[in-house]
Amino acid sequence: MKHQEKELIQEQKPRIEKYLSYNYNNISVVTLTNVYTNPTGVIHIEGYINNNKKLKIDAPLDGKNGVEVVDTSTYIYENYMKEKYKFKSTNVSDIEAKEKAKKKEKKSSTLNINNTRSAVEILDDIKTVEQNIFNTYPKHS
Repeated sequence: MKHQEKELIQEQKPRIEKYLSYNYNNISVVTLTNVYTNPTGVIHIEGYINNNKKLKIDAPLDGKNGVEVVDTSTYIYENYMKEKYKFKSTNVSDIEAKEKAKKKEKKSSTLNINNTRSAVEILDDIKTVEQNIFNTYPKHS
C-alpha cells in the first residue's frame, strides 16, 4: 500500500467508525485494507468489521468531507443495522451536526445551572456595586 493510501485510510477511519457505530449495533473493530478508484473516479476505502474478512465494507469518499456513508453487505445490513436506521441511515456530517448541537445544548444548560443565583445574592452584588460608586465619587459639599 502506498504512503498516500495509508494516510487517507488513517484520516478517514474515524469517519468510517463514527458512521458504523451510529447506525449499526455490535461493531467492535473496523479494519481498513485497501484504497481503489472506481471507473467514475470515486475513491473508495475497503475493509471489514469484527475481525471477520467475510464482513466486508466499502466507503466511498464524498468530495469535500471524505466518507459520508459506508456500504455494507446485505448480511451486515440485516444483522447489524439498528432498527431505527433500517430505511434511512444517518451520514457522518449529520451525525457530527447532531453531536455539536447536543454539546452546545449541554454546555448552555450547564451554564444556566452554574449561573443561577438567589435574589439575596443579586441584591448583595448590587449593594457592592453601589458602595463602590459612592466610594469612587464622594459627595461634594
